[in-house]
Amino acid sequence: MSICSEIVVVGGGQAGFQLVSSLRAHGFDGAVRLVCDEPSLPYQRPPLSKAFLSGEVFADELSFATAEFYRDESIDVIEDRAVAIDPARRTIRLASNAELGYDRLVLATGARNRRMSGFEDVAGVLSLRTLADAMELRERLLSEGNIVIVGGGFLGLEVASVCADLGVSVCVVEAMPRLMARGVSETVSQVFQQRLEERGVRFMLGVAGLGLRLDGRRVVGVEADGQLLKTNLVLTCIGIIANTELAAEAGLSTGNGILTDGYLRTTDPSIYAIGDCAAHPNPYCGATVRLESVQNAVDQANCVASGVVGEAQTYRSLPWFWTEQAGMKLQIAGISSTADPTIVRGDLQAGAFSIFHFHDQVLVSVESVNRPTDHMLARKILRSERKISPEALSEMLGPVAPSA
Repeated sequence: MSICSEIVVVGGGQAGFQLVSSLRAHGFDGAVRLVCDEPSLPYQRPPLSKAFLSGEVFADELSFATAEFYRDESIDVIEDRAVAIDPARRTIRLASNAELGYDRLVLATGARNRRMSGFEDVAGVLSLRTLADAMELRERLLSEGNIVIVGGGFLGLEVASVCADLGVSVCVVEAMPRLMARGVSETVSQVFQQRLEERGVRFMLGVAGLGLRLDGRRVVGVEADGQLLKTNLVLTCIGIIANTELAAEAGLSTGNGILTDGYLRTTDPSIYAIGDCAAHPNPYCGATVRLESVQNAVDQANCVASGVVGEAQTYRSLPWFWTEQAGMKLQIAGISSTADPTIVRGDLQAGAFSIFHFHDQVLVSVESVNRPTDHMLARKILRSERKISPEALSEMLGPVAPSA
């Protein structure tokens, strides 16, 4: 039996959709309202930089569910924007000035792209977060045939890979000395850079000075450390910022995200936060972190749905991530920021390998490239919370080659 009768979810991304779906799956029979600030049913974002951009998937294939699903499950989808929360009255106000009451409020407000100073309101400078963004980017790619991507993280490289496949000339400009530096090991960076270069992607790494060459308010080039890259199209992929303003204005604690406890409750116990916007205590990190992944959004939504129906449990899901670039799929289980020397299994040259990372002689994360079996094994081991040493791993996997 439900312990509340009215739930409002703000945000129609992966976390918001998964929550309303899981609430019904868990037997919640009260009112469920999903507030979305885009003029469409909730849809998948990961394909925007991959299959949708390449033309393999169309817009109508991105939706999580049909309109009939929401109708049949009695989920009220409201296309509007939440502008204020009144915790004392347990209401939220929408941009249309409508007001919604709640017993429990779940903030799945997601994040927005970080903007570069001096790149705002310039024709030809795009970002990629929404379906509308992806549609505009694809149209411009096909018409321009040339692009400079600022940012060598997952998103920027996924787009660069698609551009190469489409025959679009692409140069990636990155401030760090290597690709995906905040998320992967140096070995993985090198392998992906080599594969992308083989497909025609150009890179400028360690760039300290970056600016635009303009014709009026239209971009005609990017100036990187004094070198001019002529282009009429620039995509900025320099990270995201959690959408915390709604929570902060309601008096909830925020930092690098909306702060929650282990049950994903904010400083107001009737309000939860999940997904990209939520900063939560994570046992695998040993700290309060904000994670940007489909896995985290789905698992946090399931955790809150359980709590709403009276089966509260702390959030203890193992973080894992993935990206597809240059015909390779990278899957990462766990989080490693201070890893000791690693163990490598597989063939780096063939682009099919796994790197097992240890900290204080205990396995903490695994990067797998085109080795899905290794990835699933890594998730199983790390979820078990067994302290696996390099020696124990070697016995488990058979002969492997150590690397510095």
